[in-house]
Amino acid sequence: MEIISKASIRKKYKELRSNLSSGEIDALSEEITKQLLKNFQFNNSIVHLFLTIEKLKEVNTLYIMNELFKLNVSLSTSVYNNSITKHVHIFSDTQYKKGHLDIPIPNSSKTSSLIELDFIIVPLLGYDNKGNRIGYGKGIYDNILSKCSEKCKKIGVSFFDPEPEFSTEPHDIKLDYCQTPNTLFNFNK
Repeated sequence: MEIISKASIRKKYKELRSNLSSGEIDALSEEITKQLLKNFQFNNSIVHLFLTIEKLKEVNTLYIMNELFKLNVSLSTSVYNNSITKHVHIFSDTQYKKGHLDIPIPNSSKTSSLIELDFIIVPLLGYDNKGNRIGYGKGIYDNILSKCSEKCKKIGVSFFDPEPEFSTEPHDIKLDYCQTPNTLFNFNK
């Protein structure tokens, strides 16, 4: 079996996402949110959630965020600024501004700890049936995931099903799960 390169995966999924309308993205994101809430017990947990970069047509995590706030979840996110990443708590009344790479930056200054996380919901472009994920190539989330505890469930969210298999590197951190609008893929089996 031929193993697909990361560059090919990035190109394929950027193109697939570019073909989605904003209405399709919202509908698929809402379904992903419903499925996540069915498949995981988030109540009273500590969750780290990425903030959507709209121009990249990522899963709209605002739907996930709003539902998690209803479940008494302690929610945090990462703020990336020129190779420095800090982690902060976010609240239902947190305000945001556009930052580096058009990533929303919360005005929160209350720092959070990755080691305490029960769940981390991460962005991706593509993933394979073994739980390997491909992001945008900067290694930001591989670095973040490497600092999470063993108990933390690493969940990707995607509009699409996995690839059969692709090449990986030693620093790549596998997902435990990936939630699509229709299926929860479990890579712990």
